[in-house]
Amino acid sequence: MEDSWNDWPRQILRSARRSMGLPASSDVAIVARMLQPILDLVEQTERSTISALVSFPALRGLYQEDIVDAALHVGLTQIAYGYEYHPHELVATFAGHGMGLEYLNHDPDEFEHRPTLLVEYTKKAFLLHHRYMTQAVEIPWPHMQLQMSFDMGGGRHPDLHAITDFLFKFLSDEYKRVGDPAPQKVTILITGSAQSLADGKMERAATLAVNALGSSIESFSKNPEHMAARGAAELAWRGMKAKGETER
Repeated sequence: MEDSWNDWPRQILRSARRSMGLPASSDVAIVARMLQPILDLVEQTERSTISALVSFPALRGLYQEDIVDAALHVGLTQIAYGYEYHPHELVATFAGHGMGLEYLNHDPDEFEHRPTLLVEYTKKAFLLHHRYMTQAVEIPWPHMQLQMSFDMGGGRHPDLHAITDFLFKFLSDEYKRVGDPAPQKVTILITGSAQSLADGKMERAATLAVNALGSSIESFSKNPEHMAARGAAELAWRGMKAKGETER
């Protein structure tokens, strides 16, 4: 309650900026500038109202409200019917690989419970995001399990041992934190720059790290640069389909 009260002045300022047609914050302005060229391209062929879900990385300081405000600022219509939250890349990539879909029409117990690690590897950065996944649905959660390094991006050419240690320590600490033994199987979603991932070092390191935990690995690395976007599009399509069926 105290946190909400302390945040009230910031929310008033964001609301005032939106009412004047301005981005809600400087962060929102940056995201909106990234979205606008994509929207302009779509509008060249699509004349109807455009709705979309935006996949975004799990970066500290980048919040769901920033993505919502940026999307609304450039004119994207929000999707409802269980798909109103824009997905983090972990959720979008999970969906892109065909996992956890149709969650609105099924009992959650029907889905496999997967300890899942998103590995995003680019020339500049190495990002890890862990979550226990069943359904491909974004759940706003203030305490995400993240690790990021700007010293181990592909441009720095870290060796196999360093990458393996980085992955192993993060996963080991995560399972110790929740008081669970290492799971029997860990799902790894590899995304990022195709150039940085081309040597296969990340897949080998992930296998070594997971096996060192005493777990088996389930790894997905197809189309690493675009799988999150594919998953976000899939979720958006399902949201629009649910909307159409509801309005009949």
